[in-house]
This record gives sequence, C-alpha cells and structure tokens, in this order.
Amino acid sequence: MTIAGSLVSSPLDVGKTPIDAYIREHLGRLTRVARALLSRATDVEPTLEEVVGALRGRDVSDGDVFGELRRACAAREARSGRGLATVTMPSADAPTTAREGAAAGAIAARQLLGRLKPTEREAVILHQIGGLSRRELAVACGVDEATVMARVGRGLLALGVSKTEEG
Repeated sequence: MTIAGSLVSSPLDVGKTPIDAYIREHLGRLTRVARALLSRATDVEPTLEEVVGALRGRDVSDGDVFGELRRACAAREARSGRGLATVTMPSADAPTTAREGAAAGAIAARQLLGRLKPTEREAVILHQIGGLSRRELAVACGVDEATVMARVGRGLLALGVSKTEEG
C-alpha cells in the first residue's frame, strides 16, 4: 500500500485538518523532512504510513503531524542502528556529474547534521526544511518556544549559518 493510495476523504472539522486531507496537501514537505531525518530513502514511505496510521481518525495541525513524524523517524533510526551520516546514492539513471555532485553534497550535509545533538538536528530540519513556525516547532518537539528556538539557534550556529543568512 502506498501513502497516496491509502488516503480517504474525511469531513473537515473546524480548527484542524483530518490527517488524510493534511497528508494530501503536505506530502512533498513531509517527504523532504522525513528524507532529512532518515538515513535511507527507502524508509521514507513506511515511516509516513506509520505516521498516518498513528494519527488516523484525528484532526491535526502542523505541530501534531511533524511531531509524530519526528518521533517515527527517530524510532526507525534507533531500531535500524544506522546513523544519519549514511547516504543513499542518487539513481544510476542520473548523469554521472549529477550523481557525483549530489552524492558529495549529500555526504557533506549529512556529516554536518550528524555532528549536531539530535534535538538540535531535529529542530533545524523541522524549521529549515519543514518550514514550521516557532509555535509549530514547540508542539512538534514537545518543548516551549524559547527552548526550541534556542535549539535552532545553536544548531544553525554549529552549522556555520548566521542569523542574517537564515533570513
């Protein structure tokens, strides 16, 4: 079963969105975040299916979904025993220069992210790739806004990204 094939329509309640509608609308963003948090691209779809299953029947917000995604990715990585620095190479169909460039960039990015504390890495990925606001980050990470923004700040500083570069 695939994520896209498992979605069904649900009535929309006020304030939050049913998980199926949320996934349909935000699948690309969720996939990018899952890919950044997981060491293997092949783990993305089963992890997203796990998130949908955990939230089935609930109305959700960004913080709810990305929080569950964060937990599911961490649990999958812990079960696998793999580290973030593992890189899945680009497709053999890609041009050689694209494969080499993508592999070098992916290795460098994963090595840098792998040096961060897990809480900082998750906060940076959710903020930079997921585009979550302070409030959404706090919900997703299960901490207050000041704590999560301190994690983002420390993570970006460790990566060599200044506040002005972050925009």
